[in-house]
Amino acid sequence: MSGKSRELSIDRLSSLPDEVICHILSFLPTKLSVSTCVLAKRWRFLWAHVPVLDFQADFFETPNSDVINSVILQHKAKTMHTLRISGIECNEHQLEKWISTAVERKIRNLHIDFDVNSIALLHRTLFTCKTVVNMRLDLFKDLPSTGDLCLPSLKKLHLSHVKFEDDEALPHLLSGCPLLQELILDYMNDQFGYIEYDLRYINISSSTLKLLEVKMSEANDLIYRIVIDAPALRCLCTDCDLGRITILKDMVSLVEAEIRFDYCHDIFDIDNNESSNVVHCFNRLRNINCLKISSCEYLKCTEKWKSMSEEEKARFVAEAERHNAMPIMSSNLKHVNRLNWCWC
Repeated sequence: MSGKSRELSIDRLSSLPDEVICHILSFLPTKLSVSTCVLAKRWRFLWAHVPVLDFQADFFETPNSDVINSVILQHKAKTMHTLRISGIECNEHQLEKWISTAVERKIRNLHIDFDVNSIALLHRTLFTCKTVVNMRLDLFKDLPSTGDLCLPSLKKLHLSHVKFEDDEALPHLLSGCPLLQELILDYMNDQFGYIEYDLRYINISSSTLKLLEVKMSEANDLIYRIVIDAPALRCLCTDCDLGRITILKDMVSLVEAEIRFDYCHDIFDIDNNESSNVVHCFNRLRNINCLKISSCEYLKCTEKWKSMSEEEKARFVAEAERHNAMPIMSSNLKHVNRLNWCWC
């Protein structure tokens, strides 16, 4: 590029108002946003007015809490649209300070996740934030079941590998979210298999929820039950043991569902009560338009079927006929416009 062309490009960018430049910078990780301070005198502190702070360990050679402390100390934006902290080690005092600052500046989007060695306590200030709309928390512990909790603006909540104080913690949280529309609970422990969650009774009750996604790994042999009471639900995605799910009411608003399950366990190994639960779940899907049923255990299941004796096969077929599972499923899903069976 010639010197004249380069000068014209710089002039074109410099002619933009500060607000527009700050908006452009908000799409960059904070490290790159701060680095623009060397471009010209006008740019020296523009980054400090960007309403988005995005600290991801991948963008730092030596990620640590001092970097975040320094940036937040110099940050001058009156409101904070987004705060994202990913993979950066800190202590609970530092985390408390960052969350308090975000709440004071009327945070709207909050995403904090740690590595497995830095599981942290949640600061109570977060539970009374009136402005947060979208919140994702990864690897936190002792989500409380008591105390003040009011998140009047929260619409999207994603909890990944979060430990609850007890069985009442999740209902307590949901009761303080009157506008909640999307809830994701992710406990698929591909890389966190040795964390003990001590999950027992997962009660998901919300009259406003429109999207629910639940992922539970079977690697830890967790003994849990999931109860769903969400009459306004439009989209349901589950990747867990179907026999442990109870749906309290017909999902008359449900339009779309994706059901992933362990074919071997849910077909061959469940007891009578869990078998009835599986059928009951499908019975609740009354007005569904699109249903995807998938399992990555089909090949393993096929091998299990091959290894069964003729007597075992006959007993399994008789048991399936006794429960009459497939006819019940078929009769209740005959109105589904699109049914997709996926075996991977």
